[in-house]
Amino acid sequence: MKNILLSSLVLSLFFASSLHAQNANGAIDAPGDIAIVAYHNDDGASDQDDGFSFVLLDNAPPGSSILFTDDEWNGSVFDTGTGEGELIWINNTSNTLSAGTVISITSADQDTPTITGGGTLGIVLNSTDDGFGTSNSDHLFAVTGRSQSDPGVFLAYFGRDTDISLSGTGLTDGTTALATNASPSEGYYSGTTTFNGTIGAAASFINDISNWTVGEYTFPTAVTGDLAGSAFPAFDVSDIFDLETANDADTITQTVNSVMATFSNGSPDLFTASNFYPRVVNNGLFQNSATSSLDISFSTAINLISLAVVDGFVGSFTVVLTPSGGSNSAVEVDITGSIASIAVLNWTDVSSLSITKKGGGNMQLVVDNLIFSVPSSNTAPTASAFTASDGPFEDLVYTFATSDFSYSDSDSDPLDHLLIESVPASGTLYLDADNGDDYDAGEEVGINYQISKANLDAGNLQYIQNGSTNTSFQFEVNDGTDDSAGNYAATLNVVAKPTVTLSQTNSTLSESAIGTTGTVTATLSNSYGATVTVNLSTSGATVTSDFTISSTSIVISSGDTEGDATITIVDDSDLEDTETLTVEISSVTNGTESGSQSKDFTITNNDFALSLKVFLEGPLSGSSMSTAINSSLPTNPGTVYSGILNETSSGVPSSAVDWVEVELRTGTGSGAKVGTNRAGVLKSDGTIVDKDGNDFTMSQTDGTGYYIVIHHRNHLSVMSASAVNPTAGVYTHDFTTSQAGNYNNGSDGAIQVGSVFAMIAGDTDDDGDVDGTDLTTWRAQNGVMFSYSSNGKTDLNLDGVINAVDRNAYQKKNDSKSTQVPGS
Repeated sequence: MKNILLSSLVLSLFFASSLHAQNANGAIDAPGDIAIVAYHNDDGASDQDDGFSFVLLDNAPPGSSILFTDDEWNGSVFDTGTGEGELIWINNTSNTLSAGTVISITSADQDTPTITGGGTLGIVLNSTDDGFGTSNSDHLFAVTGRSQSDPGVFLAYFGRDTDISLSGTGLTDGTTALATNASPSEGYYSGTTTFNGTIGAAASFINDISNWTVGEYTFPTAVTGDLAGSAFPAFDVSDIFDLETANDADTITQTVNSVMATFSNGSPDLFTASNFYPRVVNNGLFQNSATSSLDISFSTAINLISLAVVDGFVGSFTVVLTPSGGSNSAVEVDITGSIASIAVLNWTDVSSLSITKKGGGNMQLVVDNLIFSVPSSNTAPTASAFTASDGPFEDLVYTFATSDFSYSDSDSDPLDHLLIESVPASGTLYLDADNGDDYDAGEEVGINYQISKANLDAGNLQYIQNGSTNTSFQFEVNDGTDDSAGNYAATLNVVAKPTVTLSQTNSTLSESAIGTTGTVTATLSNSYGATVTVNLSTSGATVTSDFTISSTSIVISSGDTEGDATITIVDDSDLEDTETLTVEISSVTNGTESGSQSKDFTITNNDFALSLKVFLEGPLSGSSMSTAINSSLPTNPGTVYSGILNETSSGVPSSAVDWVEVELRTGTGSGAKVGTNRAGVLKSDGTIVDKDGNDFTMSQTDGTGYYIVIHHRNHLSVMSASAVNPTAGVYTHDFTTSQAGNYNNGSDGAIQVGSVFAMIAGDTDDDGDVDGTDLTTWRAQNGVMFSYSSNGKTDLNLDGVINAVDRNAYQKKNDSKSTQVPGS
């Protein structure tokens, strides 16, 4: 009977400490050391039956147990209501289950619930109370005790927030418990699975219903997998002394992982044949003396993590554990009834241990599952957190160098590998297995991946992101024996692809200013780790005939932020309007256009023709003028008009009537005159051509609008009613079609002759008025033989004769008329 009892006791080891929540001590013994992550109700749907899932937020050594109950807690005891029950989970393996392990229990309302889904280690035992279930609007308490009457430490809660009290549990809603008025019959945690902060922060995040998916789901398929991240404590265990031996000697010696432990009793007389109880049964060593001690010595100093003790008499005692070596203090452990207690010690450099009973009375002391690790003589290496430099750049591969991680080791041990503790939240950290310097599916690096120094040296640890989100990953370095302990972070501030804007210089270019160039400049918002090519297109003007461009692609080298293209004007001979050359971005390689970027260049033409038509009243007959004095016209108009461009001709066209002088103004007043006037040949049809009979041009034209003034040696000057703008490189104005085309369009602006209009004859002295002075001049020349250069001004009808016709038909008729051209 006793042997069977003690065997079951060893299987039921658990932690009943009253330590603070989330103490990360390698035991499930404090509020928040687990959290419920899924709750499922058998509501008749096809998505499975009653069940729930929980996550370990601290390590669970072998023998750890958790009791789950759906009974109501009233603040001091469980009410043990009808239809309620309990379920016990035990880690019955010889391995510690790591923090972050998710365990799912299905068929929780049956006699034989099972473990499935996430963590698959351990055993589930149902209690004799078969009322346990995860019904709609119900709840779950998790405790360390083996019964509702002795719950021990409350670990977690999930369920409704009405008719349930958390008073006296040590649990807090939102941190170590999740109480919600939503009272979900079904739901599961669906938030992040990586936590790099504290365990408390992880527990608070999980115990927030906003991070859950509530409603029907497939259980346990949808439940999150194991959690990861630096928030979860590592469990450093070399091995476990498991005293599975039947040795009737005073001293028991075991060796595990080259460490020899000797278990001996200080009073040999206790080990006589007359003792009723055996000294060693199954998994434990017994002691039944009030004064004797159990001494355990180790062949080398160890780090003693925990051990299990129980009283075989099923009494209540306190034992004192006193260590030798290190700076550790004695610990008292209370043993109550048949329930084993776990002494969580976390002692370092222990050479021996003495266990004595405090107080009188006999007891049987069972000691088992002594968990230890061997201190390393190696000094762990160090590294340094860093921020990646010269990148990473969006869409470009970033390669890490071995030196980035600043490995250092006081033992002079070389770097063995890099341990990845967390991966970037954005982008992909990968190991370039094929040395292609690009990411291939399957090359991504995960948590706990080891990157060898050889791969670091080869530049195979790389990163790429199709975006520009700043991120980071956490790493440790390893010297072949130990990892560093710095939780080092590599910060990745990703530089976005640059945006491109255009600017320009010399936006107005003229054919008259050959050698002057304009530039279009592409500017990047930031430098980039690869060449940026800005492709340009042009429109509005014709390349090669109107302009040339140095390149239609601006290439900006890595690290630079600017590049130019040069616009050079071509001086053609075409008669054209002022043109607008538009340069815009057509595409960008390794960058993006900032909105719609374009720049306009104004190209002013220096080749403009003037298509002018004017009639002189004197020689006009119908719609044509007489060419009677054609043979008398001088070849040098400078003898007729002063202050004009100095030019001569070898002759004039046979259709020439006379020379006229053309003036350009930007405004109506004489002060708005532009450049030097030019003489043109007036033909019998009223058109004006240059001295060689070609299109009439003036050098000062630049494509802007001009008032056009026509002067003649014995007719009143006329001016266009408004500024004339060129069309297709030609200034066109016809003074003959209407009075409205002439400035001030009054009776003196022009004179109507039949159906056309003409300049008014009679101004023989060219002073802008027809008056008595002109009559006097005529009288002095009347009847004198015609000479163009001497008395030709008085020949008002240009017939080569000075007579009464000139006086009566023109001077007398137009007496008192004046030109309407200001300042003429």
